Amino acid sequence: MKARMWIVGVLVVGLAVLLAVVVQALEAQPGVLGPQPPTPGSVRPSSGCFRVGTTVYFTTTWSDLDGYADLKWCYFLIGTSSAPSNSIYLGYNRAGNKLYLRSNNGTAWWGGYAPCSANVIQNAQGKLDCSKTKVTKQGNTVRVRWAIIFKSTYIGNKNLYLRATDMSGNNSGWKKKGTVTIQSAPCPTPTATPTATEPATGLPWGMFQHEPQHTSRSPYISAQSPNLLWIFFTPGAPGSPAIGSDGTIYLPVGMLDEDTVGYLYAINPDGTEKWHVQLGGPSSSTAPAIGPDGTIYVHCNGEASTVSIERLHAITPGGVITWTFEFNGGLGIFTSRVQSSPAVASDGTIYVGSMDTNLYALNPDGTVKWARSPNLCSTSSSPAVAPDGTIYFVNSSTRLYAYAPDGTFKWSYLLADSPVGTGNDQSPTVGPDGTVYVGSPADHRLYAIWPDGTLRWRFLTGWGIRSTPSIGADGTVYVGSDGLYALNPDGTQRWKFGNPLFSSASPVIGADGTIYWRVGWDLYAVDAHGIQKWKLDDYGFVGVVRLDSTPALTSDWTLYVPTCQGLSAYWAPPNAPAVTPTLRPSCPDPYEPNNGFASAWPLTPGSYQSYICCRISWPGIDYDYFKFYANVGDRIEVRLTNLPDNYDLHLYAPDQTLVGFSMNSGKSNEFIGHTAQQTGHYYVKVWGSGCECSPSSPYTLQIALNPPTPTPTSTPSS
Repeated sequence: MKARMWIVGVLVVGLAVLLAVVVQALEAQPGVLGPQPPTPGSVRPSSGCFRVGTTVYFTTTWSDLDGYADLKWCYFLIGTSSAPSNSIYLGYNRAGNKLYLRSNNGTAWWGGYAPCSANVIQNAQGKLDCSKTKVTKQGNTVRVRWAIIFKSTYIGNKNLYLRATDMSGNNSGWKKKGTVTIQSAPCPTPTATPTATEPATGLPWGMFQHEPQHTSRSPYISAQSPNLLWIFFTPGAPGSPAIGSDGTIYLPVGMLDEDTVGYLYAINPDGTEKWHVQLGGPSSSTAPAIGPDGTIYVHCNGEASTVSIERLHAITPGGVITWTFEFNGGLGIFTSRVQSSPAVASDGTIYVGSMDTNLYALNPDGTVKWARSPNLCSTSSSPAVAPDGTIYFVNSSTRLYAYAPDGTFKWSYLLADSPVGTGNDQSPTVGPDGTVYVGSPADHRLYAIWPDGTLRWRFLTGWGIRSTPSIGADGTVYVGSDGLYALNPDGTQRWKFGNPLFSSASPVIGADGTIYWRVGWDLYAVDAHGIQKWKLDDYGFVGVVRLDSTPALTSDWTLYVPTCQGLSAYWAPPNAPAVTPTLRPSCPDPYEPNNGFASAWPLTPGSYQSYICCRISWPGIDYDYFKFYANVGDRIEVRLTNLPDNYDLHLYAPDQTLVGFSMNSGKSNEFIGHTAQQTGHYYVKVWGSGCECSPSSPYTLQIALNPPTPTPTSTPSS
């Protein structure tokens, strides 16, 4: 009997365990056993020092397996504990789309305003600026970017907590996500010591190609699909962005020969302007660098297109120019559309090349530490700084130079089989073992050089390399040329993606191994195996010299992409659905949407008026596509007249291959004549050559078809 009871007991226990496992597995499936409890996600930043009286942006996320619509309340608390009193206790009511702040005693909600509304909610501890607080809801996730101002009475170490409830009343409970320090005095900018295994600056994207080694590898996972978050429009062509510790994006604006004025813009993470300051000239293709104390350094030309004064500005995080260094002793020098982007070492030394042939090492106060001109050739590439302090740079002699931190020459290496002078806009990159990777526009090869200046290997591509290499976490080297090449650390090819004529843009890498690479007007996201994840026609830069501007990555899956209209921010966490772009109703164009071959508007021969509208389409550029039917032998004539700005014209065959183009400067009329070689729909594309647009003034498009003249035949005589 006892044995029988023991067996029954074992069976009962076994069934209970099995049932628990089954229930647990079912609970992991959305909706199988009813609504699932919500999950607090992350807080960014989750640590650091913040000063009272300044706006601090915290980005928080919550998720629900049953979809974001099942989230009811999303809570964020900043305090010494999760107690609601005497804290900054914030709530976002997802169902009502309202923002709240808890009262001082923690018994009542104050506010109830919509995100982005012109309201401020405050208690004794701090303020919530609703106008700068943004909410994004996609897939299973709600993300809130809070704009918080701490009051002077609320100082010390404070913990960060998240909590959420769903529509069924399930409660996640408070989860601690970090600790920050709030103080009255200015906060020191945190710095990190670079190591040979993981380059770091303490900044999300502190300078050209992320950090002084130029690996272009971010510690963050970025946009998983091209979902447009916002566009910041600029009055000129932008360079490459840098990102500060508080998430502020610093964007230089102004292109030599096209823009007469240069600016540095500080942009909040929500896409609003923080400030801007006028520079001594256009910054052209360059990236700012951020020093350990938060100072932003930006390199710029003078105003003229031939000879001007070349300058480096030092600007505070508040937008004040503290000093300006003038190269070549303040005398004019030949200008360049590609400027050397400064690199800042961990000790604060600023390294930057100049058209006056020198590599400069500047102290943080703007005084010269040393300057070296190895062979009287200009330097437009950005110096790379190795973890041991060695500085590497390339100049127009097509040589790679190595200097010690005190300015002592170490060695040089010729990046070709014989001496040749050519433009060298590409920059070197330092790998985790000290290997220096640099491309050559002269012999089309990527070079790997040991730290002692001897050749490790070189790899032949199909075109001259003007791209700066990037290095993945596993040591894979990525470089753009006649495609995106992925090379193993031993110099053998892993894969090649794409087949353009060339690309001078440098790839950037997310923490998940995704490579973001620009080719002309297109931006590709490619996985670590060389497979395309998505493609974005971001309307980049038309001229060769403007292809250098590269994206920047930061936390919360955000990707910042410079375009000819400004800066676009794309945000998409894993598994987020793609956003379908929509047009604003303000465009008077009767043929919209017609931004591609698939949506080309059908026309018959005749005269039509249409508009190139501004800032209406994704990501901010309007293309007009039309189609008409033609037979083999028809003479096609397409005219573009009454132009309000510099518009261009393309003609495509039925198989969508380009068969004619007209790209005259200014407001000159455009004309294409072509004899049809195929029968079917031909396509016409009209667009602003350099992002020009005019929603108030139409252009005139004329299409004419003339059938072939019959060949006369003679009548046979009787």
